[in-house]
Amino acid sequence: MEFLKRKFSLKDDIMADEESKMVRKSVRDSLDKMSTGVQRMAGTGSRKVLGHRDTMLPLNEPGDAWKTAGPVTDITESRYPFDNSEKRPTAKELDDVYKSALGVVLNPVNKEYQNELNLYTMKMFGKNKEGHEAMKADVAKSKMPTEYKLHLDLLDGKDLVARDANGLSDPYCYISVVDAKDVDMIVGSKHSLEEINKSKHLGLVLRKSTIVPKTLNPTWNQSFQLPLRKEFKTDVVIIDMWDSDSDPVELREVGLTKIVKFFRDDSDDDFMGRAYIPLSDISLTERPMTLKLYSRNKKKQYGEVRVQVSLAGNNINKSALDEATMLSEQSQLTAAVLDFESHMTGEYIKGWDTKITPLGYKLITLNATMNGLPQLQQAAVLFPLLQLYDKHINLSIIGYFGVVRAISVCQDQLPSGPSGSREAMAEHEKSQPAMVRSVLMCLGSLDDTLIGVLRRHHQFFNFKAEEGIEYLALHVELIKEIYTIVPFIERLEDMRKSLQQTMQDACMVATVGWIERLVAEAIPASPGEKERLLCYLEVIECIKQRLHNTVSGVVTVQSIFDEVGVDYYTLLFTIVDKQISAEIEDYLTNHIKRGHVSSYQLYLHLGDMLKLATNIPSKKRAELHLNEYHEWFTDLVADWIDFAADKCNVEIKRAITGLDQVVTVTENVKFSQSALSAAACFKRIAAFWNNLHWPQVVKQYGFMMRVVENISKAARFYVKESHDNLKRKGFHHDSASEEFVVTQQLCISLNDMEYVREELSKIPDTLQFDPMISRLGAVEGDQQAIAARRNLLNLVNSANDDVKFLINQVVSSIGEQIATDISHHIKRLINSDPKADLIQLMDPLMAYLSRNMGTFHSSSLVAVLEIMIEEIWNVIVNCYAQAIKTRLGQKAAKRVLTSIMELESFFYAGGDGLSKEQIKSDEFRTTCEILEAQSSTDDELISHHLKTLAKWTKTGNKSDSMLHFSVGYIQNKEILEITVVKGTNLPAVDSNGFSDPFVEIVLMPEKRFKIKAVKTDYKGKELNPVYHKDFKINVKEKFLDMSGSVVSLTVFDHDFITKNEFCGMVVIACKDIPRLPTGSSGIDDPNAPERKNLSLPLVTDTMTPALKELSERSHQYVHDFNLWYKRGSSFAGNIASSLTGGFARAFSLRH
Repeated sequence: MEFLKRKFSLKDDIMADEESKMVRKSVRDSLDKMSTGVQRMAGTGSRKVLGHRDTMLPLNEPGDAWKTAGPVTDITESRYPFDNSEKRPTAKELDDVYKSALGVVLNPVNKEYQNELNLYTMKMFGKNKEGHEAMKADVAKSKMPTEYKLHLDLLDGKDLVARDANGLSDPYCYISVVDAKDVDMIVGSKHSLEEINKSKHLGLVLRKSTIVPKTLNPTWNQSFQLPLRKEFKTDVVIIDMWDSDSDPVELREVGLTKIVKFFRDDSDDDFMGRAYIPLSDISLTERPMTLKLYSRNKKKQYGEVRVQVSLAGNNINKSALDEATMLSEQSQLTAAVLDFESHMTGEYIKGWDTKITPLGYKLITLNATMNGLPQLQQAAVLFPLLQLYDKHINLSIIGYFGVVRAISVCQDQLPSGPSGSREAMAEHEKSQPAMVRSVLMCLGSLDDTLIGVLRRHHQFFNFKAEEGIEYLALHVELIKEIYTIVPFIERLEDMRKSLQQTMQDACMVATVGWIERLVAEAIPASPGEKERLLCYLEVIECIKQRLHNTVSGVVTVQSIFDEVGVDYYTLLFTIVDKQISAEIEDYLTNHIKRGHVSSYQLYLHLGDMLKLATNIPSKKRAELHLNEYHEWFTDLVADWIDFAADKCNVEIKRAITGLDQVVTVTENVKFSQSALSAAACFKRIAAFWNNLHWPQVVKQYGFMMRVVENISKAARFYVKESHDNLKRKGFHHDSASEEFVVTQQLCISLNDMEYVREELSKIPDTLQFDPMISRLGAVEGDQQAIAARRNLLNLVNSANDDVKFLINQVVSSIGEQIATDISHHIKRLINSDPKADLIQLMDPLMAYLSRNMGTFHSSSLVAVLEIMIEEIWNVIVNCYAQAIKTRLGQKAAKRVLTSIMELESFFYAGGDGLSKEQIKSDEFRTTCEILEAQSSTDDELISHHLKTLAKWTKTGNKSDSMLHFSVGYIQNKEILEITVVKGTNLPAVDSNGFSDPFVEIVLMPEKRFKIKAVKTDYKGKELNPVYHKDFKINVKEKFLDMSGSVVSLTVFDHDFITKNEFCGMVVIACKDIPRLPTGSSGIDDPNAPERKNLSLPLVTDTMTPALKELSERSHQYVHDFNLWYKRGSSFAGNIASSLTGGFARAFSLRH
């Protein structure tokens, strides 16, 4: 940027520093002890400084600082801040000033601080007590002023009485000074002062205020002067308030004036109250008063009126002196006071702290008042003297307020300038009196000074401190007051600029200069890349603070400039935006090649600064260059993401170094500090991303993919390191122990891995996938959004699966070590004495499980606990399955079956442990079926076998070969009716690709029914045979109702030479056959009830655990059953059964 090339000169820098220090000191000192006078001038709690006419300079209670000043030996010595060419007062002139000051102090009308002013005057003129007393005696012989005038400022009214139908009034006042003997007559009169004066010929001097329409709280701010008679001390000031009832224009236009008057009293206006001030209460010092308005009989109050009153000399004993002499005397007294005040410290004039004591102000003001000098003349005297001192010591601007206000009030005494050229105006100025020229010249000089300060106000005023803001407010308020002086504005060189434009231009210049200086001071001559970025951070932080301070606080900079029509905050922000944006954008796009932490911090600072733009108008906000600030950093974002990931990896590696000493963070936290550190890294990356607030959604998606990849890699890395550490440590197993013992360290390590996995699973919510996907869909369409969501979730899910795999590897490894111990306990159970107590035999196993599972329960996260319990259960089931591969005896099998059923109850824990689905796995069911078979009798095995086939037919078979038939039992005839309808998709068992199928029907067990098998005819070369063959079998219903009774329909392939070949079978339980009502006529009856029509898949694998066990037994009964059944059976199969016993109840009672 161009302004970076410009440098401030050393002189400018020194001047600025000195000015800044001086102004700050003035602010501190002046505002520190600003009290009654300034508060009255500024208004308590208000920004308004010039609410009414006040004394030219603020007055306080007299202080003591002047009392400690040493005597001044020679008032004529060269202590005035005049150049050598300036005229200095003679001794005669100083004596005249001395006498004039004493005349003011000793005047009987002066009732305040006479003793203090007397001592002050003696000290100021360097007199000893004897000399001072002599001068007092001399002054007392001279004639004091005998004529005075009253000065009254009518300020405002409050809570006045309503006299109009609209609930308001139109108040105005008569003001006059009345002889005390006439007051009683006026008090009870229903007429106004004007009417009383005319009717009674009192000769009162009346003043009338303006009418303030439609209000009960009027504001006048009018000044009035009334002459006083010589013996005025007993007189009373009366303020007579009335409601104006002059006819409204709308009534006059419609001719209703006479009608309205008909309903009024004789007087058109309505009485609103009177207030009274004894002149004995008024002195030369201007004094504010709040007066009660009373009814005619003084029994009621009608509100309040606020005034300011003082006395002043109307003529003076020095009647021969002309106006120039009085002004000269006033000027000399003022100069003497300033000189004395500036030397109170005993140092040279530059040691003066710019404060004039209240007594000094009072002496100057009283002298002007006694001499009857109008305020414009007082201003003409004081103004140049203040500016003369200001050149040397930067006098606080507080001293100027009274002067400027006085000029503003009296501006009607200043002539208006002629229209025309600048030369004509200059010629007109020359013709004006010296006093007028002096006032206008001083105003111009002060205006230039104040505008100059505003052009550098960022350097002069501390925006962080309340007093700094207050002092800036005083400058703005003073400029605003100057611009109310019309004759001065007419003489401005640039006639086109209003106050608003002038202030706005000054603020623009100040802001541009401030930013230039800010950047120039922050950035060294040849900074490095990172150093320059850090400098920008410092600049932005300073600007953010300035913007914040502009609109925060009890009194804000914004509110100060609102009073002059300047939107300061918007102006400040737009200039900052233009200057800073151009500078930083140019540097980032042309000089920065790689992203640093500093550039990311700069990005965040700019984002924070843009948030402050909410306080400016929307149109201006839309035009800000900062709206595109993110584009300046586009090429750096990838570096930021990778940097954040690298820092995360460093933190994780540091955390992993502590895995050798795995301990919980606290008693309530079941994972180690390393896991917390890893998760904190994920959160920091997420926080970095969420703080980025990248507005362009397409690029945001690309950046988010990179962020998710980095987090996923970090999660994989941590869990892999934890897994490998566990493996190296042998899962914290004490090799000296005979059995594997689960330790707290093992649990914490698993918790660490699971905790990191859980934190990884939260990434979609933490990074706010859904809001970003929604915005992407709005821009790129739903298909792109769906694909983007899938890609992001795939990254997270893939990492999650990898972490789960490693966790499961650890769990499986633990299970393998536990399996060794459990197998040992099961073998001991199998090989134990059959007569031994089973509960005692199981005690070691239960103790082992309780110890290790108790450690998991107390030290594991819920998710880890659930995984480990399920793993231990599966290990137990597998150990039982392995143990019974060698066939057990009937009693041993029953003992083992009882033990596994007890363990089932232990792990189910009444519903608080594993679910039934988790417990009853396929391996568990098969193991139980095998044990149940090995512990059963021959008849029980056959029954179990048939039940299993029926179950398989119903639920456990997925064959495409189907047999279609119907079945029913005629109860009154004890006939079982079966119709074989057809077969579909039967298996091809012949070499030609077909079969010759027939169906054989048998009621089983045969030992129970003793009924010969029946069969259909075979169908040659057919896989979808149709039979429609009916069978009627006589059988007792009681046999059908017995447990284990079944009907088997077996499909065989007919062979002429070799034996028939088994194709499959269907088995149904007899209890499921529908019973037909008594009286049905059987299969040929068209009215017979509907039988059960079935289409069931063929069971081709019939080797049940019961049948397998039967095949192992050698006695004849079993042998004959196996020979019959093996006609078509194969030896492979599944298991599906369960058994319960009374042992589980006994075990639960014990434990």
